[in-house]
Amino acid sequence: MWELMTWHLPWGTANPWQLVSHVTAGGRLEVPPRQALPGPDTATFVGLDDYVALMQRCWAQAPADRPGFQEIVVQLRWGRQGGFQECMLSSRLAAAENS
Repeated sequence: MWELMTWHLPWGTANPWQLVSHVTAGGRLEVPPRQALPGPDTATFVGLDDYVALMQRCWAQAPADRPGFQEIVVQLRWGRQGGFQECMLSSRLAAAENS
């Protein structure tokens, strides 16, 4: 998701062993500010904040805190239709009910 958003390869030429240590310690990729992202419609993409929130949920340290593949697909499809906000809210409500 980060690669699609930034049009860059994640981690560049980082040493794989250093990368494992970094991620294991909780390190994650930096999310660039909106104005630094490529694309002609980035400035007006209303779903960007929700897309970033979904991406960051996928990076959760604890696997149980990460969304499942089905949930990711549903949210991305819904977001394409302009419904990121509603889908993220319903996902949070469902997670709260299951806790």
